[in-house]
Amino acid sequence: MDITPWIVDRRDSRSHLVPLARNFSASVRLQLPHMEEKKMNKLIAGCVVAAGMMTAAHAAETMSAAPAESWTVTNYYKQSVYDPQQNKIGDVDDVLVDKSGKINGLVIGVGGFLGAGEKDVIVPFTAVKTAKKDNKWWLTLNESKDGLKSAPGFKYDRASTTWVPEGK
Repeated sequence: MDITPWIVDRRDSRSHLVPLARNFSASVRLQLPHMEEKKMNKLIAGCVVAAGMMTAAHAAETMSAAPAESWTVTNYYKQSVYDPQQNKIGDVDDVLVDKSGKINGLVIGVGGFLGAGEKDVIVPFTAVKTAKKDNKWWLTLNESKDGLKSAPGFKYDRASTTWVPEGK
């Protein structure tokens, strides 16, 4: 494969590509017109500024420490939910987040056995209370299992990646 470098020869009124010879004389250097040199300098300066802006923007996207009073989603996701009498109601199947990043709902699977016959209901995030019990997070909801079974059910729609009411 030929990997000969090429340059633009502007020594006469016509510009054309010529192979750059290894013994290319210094007296025959390519001379860029004054305007093209200014454009090239502006392009280089613009690239340097853009690279600096991207570096600064990237640094703004990271944090040096976790925000105070922050919790992880794993304290909720796939965790069991209990009623006030400590009877298991179901499990958190999904955590719903709005566009601003605020958690606004939990999808709880109730009823069924090993997922079969389970009904998914959505409860407000603020309705679920947390406590640490036996070194594990304990989620409680002031609702009974039967109460949740009679609530409207939802199913996950993969096409829209949202939870939609059952039967739609």
